[in-house]
Amino acid sequence: MFEDYNQDAKKNMVFFAVRAMDFSKMFDGAPYRLSNLCSKFKANLVAVCDSTDIKVKLEGEIGQEWLKGAYLDEYITDILDVTCAERTNLIQKYLDTHEHGEYAIIDYEELEPSFPGHTVYLSDVFDESAANRAWKLLQYPPFGEKSRKYNIRGGDYDLIDDGITKAIFLDVDGVLNDDGKRRSAGEIICPEYVENLAWIVEETGAEIILSSSWRYGFAREEKDDDLQMLLDEFAKYHLRIAGITPLYMNGPWGRPYEIRTWLAFRPKLESFVILDDDVFWGWRWLSDRFVRTAKIKTNRRGRQDIEDGLTRDFAQRAIDILNGKDNETC
Repeated sequence: MFEDYNQDAKKNMVFFAVRAMDFSKMFDGAPYRLSNLCSKFKANLVAVCDSTDIKVKLEGEIGQEWLKGAYLDEYITDILDVTCAERTNLIQKYLDTHEHGEYAIIDYEELEPSFPGHTVYLSDVFDESAANRAWKLLQYPPFGEKSRKYNIRGGDYDLIDDGITKAIFLDVDGVLNDDGKRRSAGEIICPEYVENLAWIVEETGAEIILSSSWRYGFAREEKDDDLQMLLDEFAKYHLRIAGITPLYMNGPWGRPYEIRTWLAFRPKLESFVILDDDVFWGWRWLSDRFVRTAKIKTNRRGRQDIEDGLTRDFAQRAIDILNGKDNETC
């Protein structure tokens, strides 16, 4: 029914869930975000409708006019009719029978277990934060071969993020550096903070799961100098990165969701701690596992300064949480 706007093989794909008869309600008044995403990554758009009625309407005159007005008509290649029970199988079958490059699944259902690192969960509408997460998934394919293997020192660096019993979710900027004066002066990684991290690992046996934006280095084909610097510093203390959180959208909008997603599919995890210098709005039930590596001090002018970094005190707090001595306020 629809023509592929670009006939090249192995096209990128965007699956988008359609559950509203009033299509405009899905986009917070800005459907151009989806067309921009398809245009940017030369992606074919596949609509995944929750009912036959919605599929019929989208294929009909009203739907076609809406797609045209939303500048989506040139990208859409298929309209699928699914129920929640068969959604995963239908999308997987579609992927298996169509040559494709990278793909992103934007849906109201939690499909991350079936398509790890390829999903954007919609709690309401496809707003700017959801669009940014989809952009990151297509830009940095998160859990394909590119991200699970990192070529260093002439060999592959393996991520082994399954079978872990204790986890340290590690931010880098503001944890392993001061994200301020020292970093500006060229000290990208502060050795004493790495040493304190090594102390946590030694005392708890926990594995390091990188939650920092530095993890994007695992998704790039070319060598990432910052990530290499981090790995070299870790090697001095026999530290390893066992895994990375899903690449949704870095920063306050995404990181709590990324950590929750990683946790959701590892029920055998016994304990974990989050090391980060940012409070973020969304830690919520994770708050008692969160150690903020920042001290607020009042300077001589009466102004408050924030000093970042994984000090010995913060490291001890992380050890207590991981070893079950988490009565202290975090």
